[in-house]
Amino acid sequence: MREKISRFQVNKEVRRILTRNGSDTNLISFQVYGREINIFGNLIHGDNSEFSALEIETLLQDFSGTLPGYNITGETESWTFSYQAIP
Repeated sequence: MREKISRFQVNKEVRRILTRNGSDTNLISFQVYGREINIFGNLIHGDNSEFSALEIETLLQDFSGTLPGYNITGETESWTFSYQAIP
C-alpha cells in the first residue's frame, strides 16, 4: 500500500523534479488534483533552450520514480505528453 503524502508535499516534489531536470520554473505551472498532475505553460530550460524528446522521457521517468501512482499530463507550448500510472 502506498503511503499517502500531503498535497503540499506533492507540490514541493513536482517543483523539485522540474528544477532537477533544468526547467525554468518561472514559465511553467502545474496543478495537482488527487493523483493527477497537470503541467502547462512554457516548458523550457533556464537558458531558453527547448526540451528534447529524450529529456521529456527522462522528466516523466523522474516523476514516476519520485511520485509513483500519479498520472502526469502536459499541455505546454512545445509539447503534449502524458504518463498513466499502473495501479
